[in-house]
Amino acid sequence: RKGGIKGAQGKMEAMGQRSDELECKPIARNGSRRLPLVIYDVIMTADGESALVPSDGPEIAPMAVKDFPEEAVLTVRVFRFFEDRSDEKTDWEERLLNVNSGSIFWLPWQLAPNMHTKAGAKYGTWFTVHYVQVFAKHFNSAYHMCNEGFSGGAKTFGSSGANKKVTGEKMPEGYFWYVSPAAGQEHL
Repeated sequence: RKGGIKGAQGKMEAMGQRSDELECKPIARNGSRRLPLVIYDVIMTADGESALVPSDGPEIAPMAVKDFPEEAVLTVRVFRFFEDRSDEKTDWEERLLNVNSGSIFWLPWQLAPNMHTKAGAKYGTWFTVHYVQVFAKHFNSAYHMCNEGFSGGAKTFGSSGANKKVTGEKMPEGYFWYVSPAAGQEHL
């Protein structure tokens, strides 16, 4: 669970801070001290609710999103698949505008056969990791699927859970689908 250049702390390492230096120590930046950024993975509880676990660091009990204040800004890790690697150059991919993504368990659900689709990898095998900041209240906002960088219904981040395989079997660990329709403070 320890991050690395391609893990949860990759962004911090890119700024010159090593992930092994981040464990419970304040970071000195521009003469000020602040705690390291916490990046969460969203998981599904047994009752289908969204809960958070840090994507890096020691293992802890999941924290229900509903226990956070509605205006709490959460940084979550999301996974975005695309069918063609050249898609990563599009405006909506580079800025995560009007795109669909998913939580950590979206990876095996999307890739494995007989989970999300019979053949698996419906949305391709290329994926990227994004870190998005969103108000806790938007985990209750509706998910509206985006197609080719457009979703007419989505005004804010939206989330929808699923735990039923294409075969009809329910799994104990589901995943969440997300839509990120815009960037900027006004769309957090």
